[in-house]
Amino acid sequence: MPARLERLRTVVAPNGRLVVSLIDPLATNDPGHLAYHERNRTAGQPPGLTRARLEYRGAVGDWWGLWMPTEPELAAASSAAGWTISRVIAEGASRLYELISA
Repeated sequence: MPARLERLRTVVAPNGRLVVSLIDPLATNDPGHLAYHERNRTAGQPPGLTRARLEYRGAVGDWWGLWMPTEPELAAASSAAGWTISRVIAEGASRLYELISA
């Protein structure tokens, strides 16, 4: 994610804004989700890291990593790429982040 955020920063003016919508993976009481988070932690991975692939009309794509970062993880990744989180709007498990470029 830091590499993608760095690329985005190159096309945004200084003090430009990026709006990011994410799901907080920890905003759950589902035992299956909680067990998945624990398996990830045990493996040294972020709790919101999963694998996904798309299927459309019988064609199945390759597996790819999907990371739903927690707020501290997003803060660290965005800071490393030259962004600052200026605002967070939470509704249920959904999070809307406003990032400002350096």
